[in-house]
Amino acid sequence: ACLWITCEPLNKDSAEKALRKGVLNLDKYLENGQLEISSYSNWFFQDGSLDLPRMLESWSRKLKMAIARGYDGLRCTFDMNWLEKKSWQRVIDLGKLDKDSANRNLTICSISLERCGAAEIIDAVSAHQYALINRGGKWDSIEKYERSKMELTLDKRVKELRCLYDISSCPFSRY
Repeated sequence: ACLWITCEPLNKDSAEKALRKGVLNLDKYLENGQLEISSYSNWFFQDGSLDLPRMLESWSRKLKMAIARGYDGLRCTFDMNWLEKKSWQRVIDLGKLDKDSANRNLTICSISLERCGAAEIIDAVSAHQYALINRGGKWDSIEKYERSKMELTLDKRVKELRCLYDISSCPFSRY
């Protein structure tokens, strides 16, 4: 299942109109809930206030519904340019808490570099497994350091175990 959370200048109607140009049977996907397009204000806010617990509960419910309907998980894209500096850390921390469903979600968060300082960029990159950055018209990916470190540690342990296995398999090691 897919979820597109829109933010100005691209509103829900504009997003749907753009999809109609390239997606056959769009109405079918929208009607059966395979695709949902929603405004950030409907998704993140209730009664004009940022409501992250409600958003996380909705996200969890959407993920469970997608899995129950036979999908691998939830695919989502949203633009974070609506986010005010005072709420930045709360949203970043929320992303770090959602580790349980991380392997069932594929999420693309768009963040304008013009709206962020170095601290916000570092927060955003560290809260996600991967980050894509457009530098001078070229896309570059950054992998989270902890994951790279873990993979190196696992590679080292596998080599050690292979070495021990090879030693134990030698005919002279039995005497």
